Amino acid sequence: MENTNVEQTQKSGENKVKKILLTCLNVVFYAIIALLLIFSIMNLSKKDEESIPSIFGKGYMTVLTDSMTGDQKDSFTPNDLIFVSVITEKNREKKLAKVEAANSDGIGGSIITFKTVGPDGNFILDSHRVIEVVKDSKGNVIQYITRGDNALDVQTETVNPNDVRAVYTGKWTGAGSFFKFLQTKTGFFVVIVLPVLLFFIFELVMLIFRVNKYKKYNSDQKHQEELDLLKEQQEKALEAERARIRAEILAEQQKNANPVVEEESVEEELNEEESDEESETNEEEKQENE
Repeated sequence: MENTNVEQTQKSGENKVKKILLTCLNVVFYAIIALLLIFSIMNLSKKDEESIPSIFGKGYMTVLTDSMTGDQKDSFTPNDLIFVSVITEKNREKKLAKVEAANSDGIGGSIITFKTVGPDGNFILDSHRVIEVVKDSKGNVIQYITRGDNALDVQTETVNPNDVRAVYTGKWTGAGSFFKFLQTKTGFFVVIVLPVLLFFIFELVMLIFRVNKYKKYNSDQKHQEELDLLKEQQEKALEAERARIRAEILAEQQKNANPVVEEESVEEELNEEESDEESETNEEEKQENE
């Protein structure tokens, strides 16, 4: 008995552990799916090469060059993923005011992403640190002087405030390659479409399994109820048959009660007559012998 209780306790503990692990795996899986969906939505928001994949004003970009490789806390290297706060016409003045304040407070210039002309003559997005804010006589910002953190890159670049597209907010070291692949059609299908499709297929299979299990449970329950009802009916029929037989026996006993008594009386009389006859016979034999 004690062994049975111990086994049941162990099984119960194992089931709890399995449920916890399954719940944790589901949470991780759903979190990954949600993250990938967010990045896919951000990719869909990118209209052209000058656009930044973003959602709710938060965007990301993959680092392609080593111009910002340095010893600063916020320096980054090729294949890093950087996060930025996207600048729009509505928030441009507010965002650029923070860039100006960061430079003037001497706490290190902000890193901005801006539109510039690439080596092939096409417009590209580049991210450098602001080292100087140039203002006109009225105090309005007219230029940002930027430069990369790489000590080998001493070249500066002048940026018009209207060309600023975003402000750096953080980085994810080494994640750029993956998300660069994610931006391709093949990457989007392999990383987003295929897992989501497999996820829905898995959920569909599990739903069918649960429905079949529920139907089987209901079927077994119904079958058991039918068996219980049949058993109850059989018991009632058996009890009724027993009652009928008992009634017939009682009726037969009542019917045969008097004839039984008469037969006993007749039998007694016959026995008495046989005794008298035997006595007479014995007396006659005695007389003959005398």
